[in-house]
Amino acid sequence: MRRWTTSLPMPSTYFELVMRAFGGAPGIDTVLREGTGVTSEVPGAEITLGQQLVQVRNANRLFAPGWGLKLGRRFEPSTHGPVGFAAVRQNDRVGMALVSGWSSASDTCDRRISSSARAGTRAASHSVWRSACRWP
Repeated sequence: MRRWTTSLPMPSTYFELVMRAFGGAPGIDTVLREGTGVTSEVPGAEITLGQQLVQVRNANRLFAPGWGLKLGRRFEPSTHGPVGFAAVRQNDRVGMALVSGWSSASDTCDRRISSSARAGTRAASHSVWRSACRWP
C-alpha cells in the first residue's frame, strides 16, 4: 500500500551523497538507482521521499550493515541546509542529537541517569530516563 508520504518532495542531496560515497562502478550505480526512477545528475534536483526510501532499501540490500553510519560521518551541518544551521545554533539536546549524532546525546543521557541513580533517586528507570533526557 502506497502512503501519501512517499510523494512528498525533497531535494536530491542525500540521494546524490549516497551515489558519490558508494557509487562509481556501473553495476553499483544501477543497483542503487533501481526502482527509483531517478536518472538526473542535476545537483539539487527535486525527488520524492519515496524515491529516497527506495534508494535506501537498495543500499541495505547491497552493502553490509553500518553503511549509513559511514555515510553519516561525512555529513556536516551544511549538508542538512537550514535545519543543520539551526541545530548548530541551538543550545539544547535536540541540536546536539542532530549535529553530534544520537550516540553522543544518548551518552549524555546515560551519564545523567547514572548520576541520578548514584544520588539515590528511587524513581523507576523509565522516569529517570525521561527526567534526565527530556527533549523540548
